[in-house]
This record gives sequence, C-alpha cells and structure tokens, in this order.
Amino acid sequence: MREAIRLKETGYKKGFPDLFIYEPRGDHHGLAIELKKDSGGRVSPSQKEWQNALEMRGYKATVAKGYAEAVRVLEWYLD
Repeated sequence: MREAIRLKETGYKKGFPDLFIYEPRGDHHGLAIELKKDSGGRVSPSQKEWQNALEMRGYKATVAKGYAEAVRVLEWYLD
C-alpha cells in the first residue's frame, strides 16, 4: 500500500505504459511499450485504455512479451 501511495504522489497514472520513448519517428510522436513476461502476463483494462488513447493521439503503443520482443520493438522503432 505504501508503494501505491508513493507512486500516486509522484504523478503515476494507473495503466500508463512501462516504457515511454519521447522521440518522434515517421508518423508517430513517440513510442509506448507495456512490458509483460514471456508467458502469462495480461494487459489490464486501464492499460488497454492508455494504449488506445495514445494510438489515437499519434503515438505507437504496443505490448511486448519478454525481453527479446521488447528489444525488437525498440530496434524497429529507432531504426
């Protein structure tokens, strides 16, 4: 509970992506990645809402399952 209070005090918003790259590329204003483990790990409703809202505003928002997929997305976006 203390962690939740600390995060809220620092401006954390529930469901906001784990990784956000503030670098425009092509048609996108930036990149947002929700990180999940290789197996299991589901996207919550608030995470889906953030993903949709960011996509509607011109950001590339995606979910990466595992380290390798996260690296592939980053390399694709920054290439």
